Amino acid sequence: MTSILPNPRPPGPNRPTQARAQATRQALLRAALQCFAADHYDSVGVRDIAALAGVNAALINRYFQSKEALLAEVIHEYGERHSLVNILDGPLTALGERLSRQFLDPPDPEAREYYRAILQSFRSASSSPAALLAPRQALVEGLSTRLSGPDAHTRAELIRAVLYGGASMTLHGEELPDASQRERFIQGIVRTVQAHVNGTL
Repeated sequence: MTSILPNPRPPGPNRPTQARAQATRQALLRAALQCFAADHYDSVGVRDIAALAGVNAALINRYFQSKEALLAEVIHEYGERHSLVNILDGPLTALGERLSRQFLDPPDPEAREYYRAILQSFRSASSSPAALLAPRQALVEGLSTRLSGPDAHTRAELIRAVLYGGASMTLHGEELPDASQRERFIQGIVRTVQAHVNGTL
């Protein structure tokens, strides 16, 4: 297994300890993202994450205290870059397209791993509820603010449910292996989400 952490040797006189510590922390976050995206939270061990990062497993406790806390930090760290809230601005007439394409078929590999990590962790009974609820609540609150009408919050919840359900199919290649079938499915999600945005469903 190839280490994510460059030059995993102890810091020397030309490499400040603080910089090394930051590199180790980032390597653990990156490794955790990959592991949580590839398998259920319950199936991922701290030794798996540490091995991929190229460090001792004891460092996970030093930097994050627990696997649960590490998951929370992964969701926070990568959510800052890939949260669906980041694309809520813009014309409402194309919001269904933007949300659906970004969540169901993200062009950025890191974004794809982030969304997969969220979906994978939702399948595990023991994963941290607070960590997983944060991106979901942020999306619903952001949507509620953008949508109009007394039922805006309900429609926002429905949009979130449609997106999460759709992504559980498209982000796992075995579900929709055929490209044309996948595209038809995404188009259907786009129409459904946009109908909820418009309040016509």
